[in-house]
Parts: sequence; structure tokens; C-alpha cells
Amino acid sequence: LPDFAQENEDVAAFVLELSRQWIQRFDIDGIRMDTAKHVPLEFFSSQWIPETRALDQDLFLLAEVFGGETPRLYQPFIDARFDSAFNYALYGAFLEAFARDGSIASVAEVISQTVDILGMERALMMVNFIDNHDVPRFLSESTHSDTAVRLERYHLALVALMTLPGIPQIYYGDELGLIGRYPENRRDMPQWAWSMDGRRGIHEGALGDSQLTFAHTARLIRIRNEHLALQRGRFRVWQRPDAEAE
Repeated sequence: LPDFAQENEDVAAFVLELSRQWIQRFDIDGIRMDTAKHVPLEFFSSQWIPETRALDQDLFLLAEVFGGETPRLYQPFIDARFDSAFNYALYGAFLEAFARDGSIASVAEVISQTVDILGMERALMMVNFIDNHDVPRFLSESTHSDTAVRLERYHLALVALMTLPGIPQIYYGDELGLIGRYPENRRDMPQWAWSMDGRRGIHEGALGDSQLTFAHTARLIRIRNEHLALQRGRFRVWQRPDAEAE
């Protein structure tokens, strides 16, 4: 698709009016701004964000800024008053630590960088994920041939996702252990996913017993909801494989 030239006043006015119509016509809670890094930041900071905030100050504005090895890539968007951005740097660390043979220290390093660069309050607003529609399913990125090891590490990744600072995003099928690369990572939710009996056992397109992964995910969500420290707590590294405790 061709890009909009937001630096053109007529184009900017069209985009702003369209956004106003959506916000006024529909009871939306937030906006995911796709491909935000391909739009002039000045348009967001001086026009689009102030105008959307004026219509609804409680809208959650989320920037999709694909890629980045450190959270510094996302800082300009947070400074422009987006509430959040997808933490692709942490996603990469999750892959390194849990899907491959890397160190858990990579996860600790990205979280520490996020806090140092953005501050704790803004770090708590970053959206963390292990899957989305633009990347292969997490389990398909695993380098481990042993199914039990792949599944164990995947469950550990879900633990990290639900307990580290930030807003955890569950991409549909994460709770089932779905596998697949494009376009399979975007396929419809399987029919068997909608009941406990249907989820039990081994299914094509998933790894392990999907009901066990579903129950594990539900338990993690419940634990997070029950403990405020997992939602608003501070972050401190007590021990990591390659460094002294901080």
C-alpha cells in the first residue's frame, strides 16, 4: 500500500478527521498505531496525539515500532505521548533465552535497559509479547529437537511474560501452544480450542497437550491478577549467569 504523506496539510487533515470519526462513532478503548516509525514523528506529537487526547483523554495509544535491539528505539514515541509501544527488544531476548540456547541474562539486560531509558513508570506500560501476527510462532523458532524441552521452555517463557514489568500480550493461540510460520501463524483459531475436552490431547498445528498449556496460562493470569507486585512492582536483578547481583 502507498504511504500517506502526513507532511501534506490536506492529507494530515484527512487522517485527523477520519480518526475523529472513529473515536466519536465507536466506544473504543485504545488505538494500535500500525507502522508508527514510518510516519513523521512531528505529526504524532503536534497533531494526531493532541487531537485524539482532546476527544478522549483515556484512550490507550499504542505504537507498533517493529524491531529494535534496545528499547531506545521506542523512546521518541513514548516522549511523543504514546502510552506504550511493543517491546520487540524483549521479544528478541525471550527468543534467545527460551527458544534457543542463549542466556536468561539477555532478558534481564533488556528489562534493565527499558527501565534505565524510559523510567520505571513508562517501562510498566510497555507491551511485552512472545508472539504476534508479524513473526513466526514462538514454538516454531525453538532450536530444541526434544518436544518436552521445547514445551518446558515455552511454559517458562509464559511465566516470564506474565511476571516481568510491562503489559503482557497473549496472541491468540499462545494459550494452546500453536506452531507455524507465515501464513500458518495467522490461521483461524482451531475449532477444538473452544472447550476443555476439545483442547485435551495432541492436535495438528500445536505442540504438546493444549489443555495443559491452556491451564498453565490461565493460572499465570490468575496469579498476576491476584498480586499487585506483578502489575506495579519494581524490578531488581538479584542474580544472573554472567554478572554479579545488582
